[in-house]
Amino acid sequence: MSAFINFFTGGAVDDANDAVSDAMALESEQREKMNRAKEAYANMDIGNPFANMKNEFEGMENQFADMQNQFSGLENTMEDLTVNQQQAQFQAQQAQQNQANIMEGLRGAAGGSGIASLAQSLAKSGQLASQQASASIGQQESANQMASAQRAGQLQEMEARGEAAVDLQRRQGAAAVDLQRRQGAMTVQQQQMAGEERAQARELDRAATMYGIEAQTLGAYSDQVTAAQQGVQDVKTNFWDSVLPF
Repeated sequence: MSAFINFFTGGAVDDANDAVSDAMALESEQREKMNRAKEAYANMDIGNPFANMKNEFEGMENQFADMQNQFSGLENTMEDLTVNQQQAQFQAQQAQQNQANIMEGLRGAAGGSGIASLAQSLAKSGQLASQQASASIGQQESANQMASAQRAGQLQEMEARGEAAVDLQRRQGAAAVDLQRRQGAMTVQQQQMAGEERAQARELDRAATMYGIEAQTLGAYSDQVTAAQQGVQDVKTNFWDSVLPF
C-alpha cells in the first residue's frame, strides 16, 4: 500500500520515510553523546577534599613542662655565722695586761692597806674599760657579718628571680612562635582544601551543564523524529483524502 501511495504521490512517501531515517540517525548519534556526558558526570571524582587534612596542632609540646624552681637550692647565708669570740678573748687579754701592769708598779712596795686598795681599784677600772672596748668591737664585727650575710642572701634571691623571669619569657616566646607556626600551617591547609573544593564544584557544574545540553539536543532530535513520522502519516492521509473526497 505504501508503494502504491508513493507511486501516485511522486515519491512523497519515500521522501517522508527518508526524513524519518535521517532524524532517527541524528537522534541515535545524539543519544550516544548524551550517554557519554551522563557517564562522565556519574564518574566524576567527588571525594572529600578535606579527607587528608592534617591536624597541625597534634603533638604540641608543653614548653613549661621542664621548668625548674630557680629558688630551690638557695644557700642559707646565715648558717655559717659564728659567735664572736674575739670579744671574750680581748677582754681576757686586757684584764691580764692590767693586772700585770698593776703588779709591776707595786712590786717592791711593802703591803699596806692603802696601796692594796688602790691596786684593786685600778685593776677593776682597767678591767671595765677593757670589757667596754672589746664589747664595742665584737658588736661591730657581729653587725658586719650579719649585714654581709643578709646582702648575700638578697643577691641570691635577686639572681634566682632574674633567671626565673628570663626562663619564663623564653618559654612563653617559644610557645607563642610554635602556636603561630601551627596556626599558619592550618590556615594554608584550609585554603588549599577550599580551593580544591571550589575546583571540584566547577568541574561538577561543567559536567552537569554538558549533560544538560546533550539531553536538550537529544530532545530536539526526538521531536524531529516524531515530526518526520507524522509527515509520513500526513502524506498517506492527504493521498486518501484526495482520492476519496467523500
